[in-house]
Amino acid sequence: MNRENFLSPQNIGINYKYVCQNVQQRTGKNIAKYPTLETQFNNMAKIVADKSNSQELDNLSLLNNKLVDQATTFFCKQIDKRGGSSQVSAANEFNSGGYKTLSASDNQSAEYSGEVTQRNQSLAMHNSGSGVVYDMPMGESRSAAANKQLPAGDPLARMNNLHINNATVADMMLNRGQVLNQDSDATPGANSSSIMPFNMDDEVANMMSNEPGQDLPLYQNIMELQQADGGDPMARAARAEQERSQPTLSGRLLSYTDLGVEERERATARMISRSGDINGVMEDRNNTDAETLSQRTTLVDPLEMYKMTEHGKKQIMDRMTNGSVSGNDVRAIDPLADNLFMEKILSIQRDMQPKYMERTNYIIVNSVDRDWYGAPNDTRYSFRVNFKPNRFYMGAGILDLYRNVTSVELVNAVLPQDCVSIPFDNRVYIDILSFPYLLLQIPEITDVFRGTNSHSDRTFSILLFDKQHDGSVLSYDYITGASSIVNSTPTSQYYREYRKTFYKYTPAYFEKKQYYNQPLASLSHMTLNLATPAGENLNTYSDVLVIDDVKFTGAFTGLTPTNFEYDLATSYPNDSSWGTRKYIRIESSTCFSNKLFRLGDLIKIKGYGLTDTSGNGSAFVNFINREEGHYILNTDITNLAAQTGGANNQGFTGNIYIAPPGNLTSNLCMLDTSTYYDDSSITLSSYNRSGKLINTNLQTHYFFKITTREGDVQQVTRPMNV
Repeated sequence: MNRENFLSPQNIGINYKYVCQNVQQRTGKNIAKYPTLETQFNNMAKIVADKSNSQELDNLSLLNNKLVDQATTFFCKQIDKRGGSSQVSAANEFNSGGYKTLSASDNQSAEYSGEVTQRNQSLAMHNSGSGVVYDMPMGESRSAAANKQLPAGDPLARMNNLHINNATVADMMLNRGQVLNQDSDATPGANSSSIMPFNMDDEVANMMSNEPGQDLPLYQNIMELQQADGGDPMARAARAEQERSQPTLSGRLLSYTDLGVEERERATARMISRSGDINGVMEDRNNTDAETLSQRTTLVDPLEMYKMTEHGKKQIMDRMTNGSVSGNDVRAIDPLADNLFMEKILSIQRDMQPKYMERTNYIIVNSVDRDWYGAPNDTRYSFRVNFKPNRFYMGAGILDLYRNVTSVELVNAVLPQDCVSIPFDNRVYIDILSFPYLLLQIPEITDVFRGTNSHSDRTFSILLFDKQHDGSVLSYDYITGASSIVNSTPTSQYYREYRKTFYKYTPAYFEKKQYYNQPLASLSHMTLNLATPAGENLNTYSDVLVIDDVKFTGAFTGLTPTNFEYDLATSYPNDSSWGTRKYIRIESSTCFSNKLFRLGDLIKIKGYGLTDTSGNGSAFVNFINREEGHYILNTDITNLAAQTGGANNQGFTGNIYIAPPGNLTSNLCMLDTSTYYDDSSITLSSYNRSGKLINTNLQTHYFFKITTREGDVQQVTRPMNV
């Protein structure tokens, strides 16, 4: 039965929605737009079901988690492998818009057969109609090679019968370094493929040039290539053969044996004469050889040879001295020419100096986006932010990687109302406003401050309190007086207990890290540590709780109101069955302080699952893990009295109460009973105990300004007002 529930369309649809959200969060790609990927996901679900044993099939939540994790990893790896480009297999085509399916029905066999027929007709026309027989020195003629019957096993013999489609052509072109692109605006099924060759742009050509800024062609015979472009190759071959067959002096090839007597004499005179001089080349050469031979055989006095050697040395030294510029000193040239040369050099350097512009980038960092589920060492006051993380990074990350960074600046920070608890006396209330200032330390960015202690030396920014943002949770009449709904004594246990408060902090000196000499090559990550002036953590109590169990309470009519911190909820509007309504009680594995988890706080839950999702079990799992989270409506009674029998909790409890499922009707007058359900249709005993929750009202928020240096292209792309 669990296999049927696992493969049901409702369960598959819910899991595929989670996979699409995870893939889009990691890669920025929305795969929900492509129906073929959902078909692949359904096949994955069948594979998971087939490869699971009977024990795993009994655990539906485990199967769902396995399917979501494996499918998310698979799609992310596929996107990462292709880099978001269009070079993918026939199953999934990636283009600039995302995924695109390449249909195998786009047959190109007819076009290919037409090209082969046209080529054979062209060869037959040139071989028979022109009367010219082309000599193929390296093999048979074109017509013989084209008409030759190939063996049955030869690949060329099977090309005419080969079924070629877009998928086959794409694979062949990928092996040759080309890409088969499809027009995204073309009609589906139409043959709109185009081959995109690898070309060298003007920038690469300029880099290969000897003179900067000069556009040079990639080929030196570009004029010849342009003239030959679009011409008939058979006509070019005919002209070359005709020039080769004419043995004239003006031809490219000279056949001396075919020349007449007069033509031979003119050719010989042209080769041996020297601009009309009666002395030929051969005569001069014979005379030179005779003189050299005479010098070899003549006996020479060694003293004369020594003098001749010294004379030769002197001539070489004179040429070196007179030909130099006073010891290669450029300042020894004429002053006027020297000034002109220097001005020209400086002008060239100024003109060729690249122009830059400063670009400002703003980023927001929220501690709730850290990996609070899988990385327990990260806290709201100490966590890491990665720039342009990989597909599998689960923590806080910025999609862009900033290069040539010239400055990093903290604009301001928004911090929660967080209380420092003293375990021995919980009556004392100390929050972050109790400190004169706070220290923000970023180990990757140093040398901003100097102070009288090591904590100040490592500081990136000193934060001072600026403004307070808060709002009331309960009306004043609900807190005090006879109509108070608070059961604890005293009614208000600590300052701002019933207010949602955030504090805005600003840098003391508007300080920033400035890279003066040269920009920072790249900023790959930052570790944010917020501490007190003494370098201590602001709060050691975690904002994350491990869920021990999730249950429904009894009906309101059977509950004891004095066991809760606040009176029971008043249920839905115009609800005649309010007495049968129930809270959802979240039991944590550890106790928590009522100063951290308070009435009205927004919590988010992740990882909750049931092994038995029959009835409303699957819907309940989705309700608990929903992205928008849940608000705390009640907690256990807080007993602050002096210890007598050791039963007074002093504000540390272990249960959180949230609202059950249920929506109002369209006219907002009463409950839509079809949306309400409780534990009567859910097997809550099958909880797998892997869920966690986080309090979003205890998170830190940072606003940074990062300045980068980029090339100024305004001279190239000038704006125009139309």
